This record gives sequence, structure tokens and C-alpha cells, in this order.
Amino acid sequence: MMKGIGMFEMAAAEIEIVGDMAGPGVECPLFRLESGEVITLSGPAPKGEGAYALTGRFLQFSNCMQGRTFRIQHFRPAKQG
Repeated sequence: MMKGIGMFEMAAAEIEIVGDMAGPGVECPLFRLESGEVITLSGPAPKGEGAYALTGRFLQFSNCMQGRTFRIQHFRPAKQG
């Protein structure tokens, strides 16, 4: 069984996702994946607009109130082109 962080259990293994910052959201920053899905972010989120590659895990539970939430461990600017 996986250990949680507070009341928010972590799901599966760490992965990398790519997309663009999409605004502030209700409780958490919004991020638009390359697929078009908009998710919320938890953890050390990038400041400002632009494309980013985020490494972390999707949370099974969140207080973000808008779609799935991704807990960021690391981020970097996404390579263009």
C-alpha cells in the first residue's frame, strides 16, 4: 500500500507530462496538457506563462476542485520544436 502525503494519497509511479500554464484556477494553478485536458497543479508550480515539462504524480484526492490534480516534484521549460 502506498503512503500518502497528508490526506492526499499519491497514485502510481512518477511520470513526466508536458503542456502549458493555463491560469490561476479556483484553488490551484491550471495546466493544459498536450492532449487538451486541463488539470490542476499542486507543489512547486512554474510562475508565468509558457510550455513546461512537469515531473511528479497524479493525486487520487485533492482540494483543487477542478479536474485531476498533478503533484509536481520538478519542472523545466519544455523543448520547443
